[in-house]
Amino acid sequence: MIGSARKARTMFEHLLRRSLPPREDLQRVACPVGVKIRSQSPQEIAVSIMAQFIDKRAELVYGKRE
Repeated sequence: MIGSARKARTMFEHLLRRSLPPREDLQRVACPVGVKIRSQSPQEIAVSIMAQFIDKRAELVYGKRE
């Protein structure tokens, strides 16, 4: 799901209230909202979201940053 942090939080809270899916499964859901680069245009927003995906992939491959 792609959307704002507020939208993601609202959706997750709604799902948790209904117990769909279990909390453990919900924690695995990626909800990219983009890297905070003050993006304005759709193209800049797309770049910020892709940057977040790249960062997550690097975290999975190389581990978390110190």
